[in-house]
Amino acid sequence: MRSLRGFLVIILCLACLGGHAGYVFLKDKSSLTFTASTWLGDVTGNFADWSIEGNTTATGPSDLKFKVLVQTQSLNTKKEKRDKHLKTEEYFWVEKYPLAKFESSQITMKDPGHFHVKGLLNFRGVQKNIEFDANFENSNSLYHVSGNFVLNRRDFGITTEGIFLVSIRDNVTVNFDVWGNKASP
Repeated sequence: MRSLRGFLVIILCLACLGGHAGYVFLKDKSSLTFTASTWLGDVTGNFADWSIEGNTTATGPSDLKFKVLVQTQSLNTKKEKRDKHLKTEEYFWVEKYPLAKFESSQITMKDPGHFHVKGLLNFRGVQKNIEFDANFENSNSLYHVSGNFVLNRRDFGITTEGIFLVSIRDNVTVNFDVWGNKASP
């Protein structure tokens, strides 16, 4: 029974994320952020323009699928000069690759409310299989999905070393915090 309840929570969460089955993705409450470390400290940023689509016809975690689409031009670190540089060919190359996409391929329940997700990330023209854990919570009509994963920037062709003490470390952490609720009748 706990397994079924956990599965129903993930179905409802992904349904709300994609705006299906009477649920609404709360974009203003949700966030998709990244943190890149340098020798001088961390650089954090977010993406303002992204969306989630999910199926609600799954009969179990194994056939549940979702897709996250990120408009790379919407990158924001709150420093205009740095943002302009990050959008160049050296980093995100938003002119050539305006869209980053993640598509899930497998979701397994670790225990109620905790799932392991596998899927394909397409970023800067490179496709890479990634895995991460996600937490799912619900309270009345509000649903919450959160987690993070680490990417090696070199795997996606970002090899710029930076300048002296501003060298960028290889691993970048991506955090997601997604909210949804029941749509009003």
